[in-house]
Amino acid sequence: MVFGLLYALFQAVSFVPGGLIARVGVLLLAYGLLLTFIPLAMVGARRYRLSRTSWRGIRFSFRGGAAEFIKLFIGGTLLSLVTLGLYYPVFMVDQYAFMVSHSYFGSRKWDFNGQGRDLWGSFLSAVLLSIFTFGLFWFWFLAKKQRYLWEHTTFGPTRFRASMTGGGLLIFPLLIAAMYFMTIRPQQHRPQDGQAGQPHHRDRRVDLLPDRGERQKRRGGAEH
Repeated sequence: MVFGLLYALFQAVSFVPGGLIARVGVLLLAYGLLLTFIPLAMVGARRYRLSRTSWRGIRFSFRGGAAEFIKLFIGGTLLSLVTLGLYYPVFMVDQYAFMVSHSYFGSRKWDFNGQGRDLWGSFLSAVLLSIFTFGLFWFWFLAKKQRYLWEHTTFGPTRFRASMTGGGLLIFPLLIAAMYFMTIRPQQHRPQDGQAGQPHHRDRRVDLLPDRGERQKRRGGAEH
C-alpha cells in the first residue's frame, strides 16, 4: 500500500497543476514519505525477528523507538548527501549501534562502542581503489566493516570476533556467476526455410496435360 502511494505520487508529479513550485512540493512529499517508511520498516523487521527468536527458553527482544530511528535515518541521509558521501561511514555505524544497543536477551542488554570515524580511512580507500578495480575492492571494505562492527559489539563481558576477508566475500558472487553461465545452454539457432541445416520443401507442380501451344507443336511435327 505504501509503495503504491509513493508510486502514485511520483507518477502524478507531471500532472500537478500550479507550476514548478507545486511539483517540487509533491516530490518533497514523496521523498519525505520514503525516508519515513524505510526506517519504520527496518525497526519493524528488527522487532519482529527478535521477538520470534529464543535460545534455551530465553527470548530476544528489541526495545528501540521508531521515532528516534526515523530522526537518525533522515538526518544521516541528508548529511550523507550534503557531504557527498563522506558522512556515510558514521551514518552506517550509527544505524548499527542503534539496532544493537536496543536489543535484549532476556533482561540483559547488548552494547556497541564503535565510532563511525574509525572507518573513514578504509571507506575513502575503497572508493578510490574501486574506480581502478571495477568495484572489486569494495568487497574488502565490506569485510573490514563487518569485522569492525563485530569486534565492537559486546554482551556483558562477552566480546566477539569476525575473520571474514574480502576474498571470501568475493568468492560467492563469482561462484554464482560461474554456476549461472555453466547452467545456461545457448539457444540453438533455428534456421528459416531455405537455410542450411533444415530441408526445404518446395511446391513442385507437375503438368499432366501440356498447354495449348505445346499441343499444336506436337501436332505439326506429327503431320510432317
